[in-house]
Amino acid sequence: VCGVTLLDFDHTRVLGSELEQIAWEKGGVFQVHKGSEHVSKRPIKDEAVVTSTDSKEEEGGMRFTGARRFFTIGTNTASCLSVLYECAKIEGLGQKLNIVHEGHFIDPKWKLGLEGTHQRINAELAHSLCEAVVEQMATSLPDKGLKGLEDALHQATWPGRCQSVSVKLRTNSLGAIRVNFRCDGAHTPISIESGLSWFQSVSSVDPTFVMRRVLIFNCGHERNPVPLLQLVHSLSKPQRGSNPLFDAVYFCPANSTRPSMVNKSSARDLLIEAGFTQDEISIESDNATWQDTLAHVWNHLQGKSGIRSKAIANLTVQEAIDKIKSNAEKSAPEWSAKYGARELTDHARVEVCVTGSLYLVGSALDAISWTEESAQGHLIS
Repeated sequence: VCGVTLLDFDHTRVLGSELEQIAWEKGGVFQVHKGSEHVSKRPIKDEAVVTSTDSKEEEGGMRFTGARRFFTIGTNTASCLSVLYECAKIEGLGQKLNIVHEGHFIDPKWKLGLEGTHQRINAELAHSLCEAVVEQMATSLPDKGLKGLEDALHQATWPGRCQSVSVKLRTNSLGAIRVNFRCDGAHTPISIESGLSWFQSVSSVDPTFVMRRVLIFNCGHERNPVPLLQLVHSLSKPQRGSNPLFDAVYFCPANSTRPSMVNKSSARDLLIEAGFTQDEISIESDNATWQDTLAHVWNHLQGKSGIRSKAIANLTVQEAIDKIKSNAEKSAPEWSAKYGARELTDHARVEVCVTGSLYLVGSALDAISWTEESAQGHLIS
């Protein structure tokens, strides 16, 4: 059983620069094993090709029968769905592509273990894939009903994707402050937008007691960061009479990264590649680290907006987190005088968004000493 989630621009040097090209490469996962019991080598004569779920279709004298195998989600573009349909038809011996839609089976009232509204369509896909696997199993499984499905989805975890980790800072008699790390390894335009939407949602609860909102960002130098930072800037710029979403932005290298043969581009070249003109760009020095380059791009995008999010480059992730904690502790007396120590302990918090790279998220989780719990339960073979 194979499923394709929402397609976006990632690994474009290998998969192609157009979504349809990426869909074609991803669609290679749709294959039927020619030795499978579901495939008959008996020639088919004068039989019309139909597209129902339990269809029998032909491709080069082969017949596919029975179970559903190939799935994708309806939020992919129409052109991508068309390409994936062709992949299923060619690679899967004519098997139908099943389109999954949100709200088809997963109750909107269910609380999923994976946060973010975009995970609901993924839960629908996961259910369809599991259901299709069970249909093909020789032995039956106990049916735990809708409650069992709800519990399973509620217990699902995915470290580094819309993950929240809270750290409490002690400030002696002044009470305590929580620093909430909202970690999402988004690194494509659509996933960055989804991740920031999630951050805005979770960080806006009881906004009176949010002391600061801070962004820690990095992305691989193989991709142009301008579209990603444009999204961050557009979603974080202040509305009328308000402050920007982020008080400060830290551009930090991850503790580890994969080897790359691609040379680092300058901020000027990246902005020109993204459509800016030479006359629009005023960067004094471009001989910089990659984090300096990201900061130059960020400052250029902020332009003359008046209210700016301060850009800090080249601290390690650990140094940035220590700085964020230190600034929170320095602000404690002011907040305690304003709201009282009890209110400070119960409500005051700093919201930190960590995004742009899974490597970066891993570095942040390591810096705050987060460890993954052992998985519970067992696999059914």
